[in-house]
Amino acid sequence: ELPFGDLTWENFERLCLRIARREANVRQCFLYGERGQEQRGIDFIGYAGDVRNREVGVYQCKREKAFGPAKVIEAVDAILGGQWEPQPRCFVLCAKTPFRTTQVQDEIQRQIARLAERGVDFKPWDSEALSERLKSMPDLVDDFFGRVWVETFNGPASVASLGVRLSGPDIRRLRSRLFELYSRLFDRHDPGLPGQLARRVPYRDRYVTPEVSEHRPAIAAPAPEATSAQEAQQAAL
Repeated sequence: ELPFGDLTWENFERLCLRIARREANVRQCFLYGERGQEQRGIDFIGYAGDVRNREVGVYQCKREKAFGPAKVIEAVDAILGGQWEPQPRCFVLCAKTPFRTTQVQDEIQRQIARLAERGVDFKPWDSEALSERLKSMPDLVDDFFGRVWVETFNGPASVASLGVRLSGPDIRRLRSRLFELYSRLFDRHDPGLPGQLARRVPYRDRYVTPEVSEHRPAIAAPAPEATSAQEAQQAAL
């Protein structure tokens, strides 16, 4: 199995989201809410079917070290306690630990029946189910765990199929080194603030991230005037 416990909770959530986006029946999939917002017990939401027959699936990610029957009940209670329009047709519970114990398996069966009464299909994705899906997704394993895990988990042929793409850890190291490089260059060539006294203010402390929203009214372009030839043709019709 892959080391899901080594991922931060944000990356575990992103990994589950990207797996969900590759499900055959999922048309779109988006993160639901930001930290601190009321999320009604879900982390991201997926849509299946077409516009007229749209089906909603909700996903909850759990990264607890110990996942017992009470956690299963808590997760289902959160879904049933939310006000949904339309009603979700599927609930997927993602966890970094396996659902192997008899207590958890028995509770999952009870919650499957409970949700079925409300027309909701309950799908538990534990670490084993997630690993099974990632067997055919070496690029995701490469992004979140690195090239060594691709070779160990997916096999040498999968490593060859990735070509020269950078793995997730390689990209993080590259960004860190670029940040260090440009920080030193800016510090070296920075003349400082005009009239600055003894205390030199680092350049990164002089700026704030702008929060600007620009709203422009949508104005339709005027229709081109018809020529005399076009008018004559329309009159003839």
